[in-house]
Amino acid sequence: MNSDSYYRTETDPNLDRARKVLSRISVRQFVFVGFFLLIISTMVAVMIAGEEADNVEQILIIASLGAIAPLLLWLWLKFRRLQVPVLSLFSKSRFSANELLLVIPLILFTLGLFSSLLTLAAFLDPNLFEMIQGFLDNDFMLITEDTGLLMILGIILLVGIIGPFFEEVVFRGLMVERLGAKYGYSGAVIFSSVLFGVLHIDVFGATLFGFAMCLLYLKTGSLLVPVLIHMINNLLAILMVYGSYQLDLSVIRSAEFYQQYWWFWFLLLAVSTVWLMRYIISHWKLVYEKEPVSLKREPEQPETEIGEG
Repeated sequence: MNSDSYYRTETDPNLDRARKVLSRISVRQFVFVGFFLLIISTMVAVMIAGEEADNVEQILIIASLGAIAPLLLWLWLKFRRLQVPVLSLFSKSRFSANELLLVIPLILFTLGLFSSLLTLAAFLDPNLFEMIQGFLDNDFMLITEDTGLLMILGIILLVGIIGPFFEEVVFRGLMVERLGAKYGYSGAVIFSSVLFGVLHIDVFGATLFGFAMCLLYLKTGSLLVPVLIHMINNLLAILMVYGSYQLDLSVIRSAEFYQQYWWFWFLLLAVSTVWLMRYIISHWKLVYEKEPVSLKREPEQPETEIGEG
C-alpha cells in the first residue's frame, strides 16, 4: 500500500469526532469574535505601550497575542466540554517526514518571487527599486541589527510559532472542515486559500501556500505536518532576513546585484512555481475523494452547533 492510499483509507474515531466539532463552528461568528478581540487587545496594547505607542511592532505583537490566546483557549475548552481529544487533530500516526520537504519549494518560491520583482524594478526604474526595497525594509516583524532581544523573542514567538499554529488551525482546520461540510472540499480549499493569501503581503505566494497546506491536510488527515511546515517556513524567513543584516550583506541590496544575476532569480521562481503547481495539481483529486463531515445531527449526539456560518 502506497502512502497516498494509507492516508485516504486509515480511519481514526477520535479524528472523526474532532473534524465533526470543527464542522459545527460558525466561521462568520469565529471571525467576528476574532476581529472584536483584536480591536480590544489593540486598545489595551496602545495603553500598555504608553509613550512608546509609536512602536508599531510592539503594539502588533501584544494585540495579536491578546486576540489569538482567547480564541485558542475557547477552542480547547469546546473540545474539552464535548470530551473530544483536541490532539487527535495533530495525530503523530499520520506524520510523514517526506512531507516536510514541501517547505523547500515554498521558501524558494517566496525568495524567487520577491527577488524577481526587485530585478524587474532594477531594470525599469531605480526609484521603483528603492521604493520596493524600502517597503520590504519597513515590513512589520522585521528583525535587524537594531532589534532588541525582547522584540526578537516576541517576533519569533508570534511569527514563528504561535502565528503558524493558529493559522493552520483556523484556515486548514476550521475553515476546511466547516465550509467543506457545507459546500464541499473544493470550494472550502479555494475560499480558505484565497482568504489566507489576501491577508498576507505576498498575496499570490501565500495563496499557493494555502492551497498546498489544505491539500496536505486532506492527504494526511492531520494538522501536524502543515503546522510544522508553516513554522519552519516562517522561522527560515526570519533567519534569512536577520542573517543578511548580521553578515552585512549590503551588496545583495543593490540594484546592480539583481541586474547581474537576473537569470538566477527568474529560474528560481520558475522552478519553484512548477514544483508547487505540480504538487497542487497532482493532489487536487483529494478534494473529491475525501468525504466531508455530514452536518446531519445524530439523535444521540449532544448539541454542538454554534450559529450558522
